[in-house]
Amino acid sequence: MASSLHERAHEVSEVVERYLRAHPDASDTLDGIARWWLLRQRNEDAIELVQEALDLLVKRGVVQQRISVDGVTLFSSAAGHTLT
Repeated sequence: MASSLHERAHEVSEVVERYLRAHPDASDTLDGIARWWLLRQRNEDAIELVQEALDLLVKRGVVQQRISVDGVTLFSSAAGHTLT
């Protein structure tokens, strides 16, 4: 159990470190870091990961990307592509 806690603490320390690199002037309480920093950094990490995955799917022709009239990028199933 201790190694599991240690491994999770190591993962959290990496998330906090990424947050601090992105926000070098940040400071907060333990509660604030747990509630806001971790959630925000994980969200930013997830956005980067999803963008990378979408780029791969666009490249493979599974997903198409288009820009709406208001400049928002939209993704959808590529026309004529059969999902298996």
